[in-house]
Amino acid sequence: YPVSKLLQLFAIRSIASAISTELPFIILNTVNPGLCYTDLTRSATAEEGSRTLVHAVSTGKESHGIFISMCSLK
Repeated sequence: YPVSKLLQLFAIRSIASAISTELPFIILNTVNPGLCYTDLTRSATAEEGSRTLVHAVSTGKESHGIFISMCSLK
């Protein structure tokens, strides 16, 4: 799992750098909602995890190609 997440991050950063000069400008980032209350784990509720998804949508150009976790740009 950690390797697949790392590969996803590398792919998004590569795609983001390739499209950063095209118009219309599209913001592309990677989101980690964290461990949510599901059958797999019980660290946070789905609502708490969804906050990172909403944050990613509402963040501006500074988030382009960036990993977002726990509502923070990484």
